[in-house]
This record gives sequence, structure tokens and C-alpha cells, in this order.
Amino acid sequence: MGFLDFFKRKQNLKRENRTEMLPIDGSFFNSLANRYITESRAMNIPAVSSSVNLISEAVAQIPVKIYKFEETEKGKITREVFNDDRADLLNDETGDTLDGVQFKRAMVRDYLIHGNAYAFINKNGGKIKSINYVSCKNISVISNTNPIFKDFNIMKFQ
Repeated sequence: MGFLDFFKRKQNLKRENRTEMLPIDGSFFNSLANRYITESRAMNIPAVSSSVNLISEAVAQIPVKIYKFEETEKGKITREVFNDDRADLLNDETGDTLDGVQFKRAMVRDYLIHGNAYAFINKNGGKIKSINYVSCKNISVISNTNPIFKDFNIMKFQ
């Protein structure tokens, strides 16, 4: 065995350890193209899940405040309205099974994933009793075909 045989042996070892690129069959991409992504599939992707959770947690912690616009001699001014039932419903107790933070978290999550978020305002006369979260899975929007006089019906599934 000569001096050059030593280098030849190292080259053979490098070739054995190298992984070869195999061509990917087009059927793999075709199977992905025919699938629709659902909420559960999207939330199984770590980047999507962590992003949605980060944004919804941040927004859910922001308190909702109500302001009143007034016109005075100096111009338009805004004043915060304290002890308002609407702010209490959105921040503390919604009157539903969710508290204010959970309600906002669910609304933001639906908005980010589905593009819409729904809530039902339960009124008794002119007074708001509760604000109830409605999942996007239970809503279907049906629109007419008239481009000028648009009409929408919102159907709730049970």
C-alpha cells in the first residue's frame, strides 16, 4: 500500500456516507393540492399555533374602554365613560360561560383562523343582558347574487 492509496481510501469513505438526492414523485404534491387545510390541521403546525396563541393572548389582555365624544367651545374632546355596563361585559363578566379574557381570546382566534368572529348580543328591552360567543363552526353566511342590492342571511347550526 502506497502513500497515494491512503488518500484514495478517504475518498471512498466520503462517497459511502453521502446521501443521494432522490427525485420526488409528483403524486406527493398532487395529494397536498387536493386537500383543504382545516383549523385542527393548521393548529398542528407549530408556527401557526404559537403565532395565533401569542396574538390572541396579547389582545385578550387589553381592557376595553368606552369614550364619549363631546363638542365644546374649544373643539371636540373625548372623555372616558366609567361604570358602563358594556365595558363591564367585555372586560369582566360576559354573562356567558366565558369571562371577558376568554371571550376576547376566542374572538381573536376565530378572526385569525377563519377571517370572521361572531357574538350574540342578548338584550332585554334596551338593556344588554349578556354577550355570547358563537363559534364560526356553527355559522353559515348565505348571500344573494345581486351586486347592487346585497342581502345576507346568517344561519346558525345547532
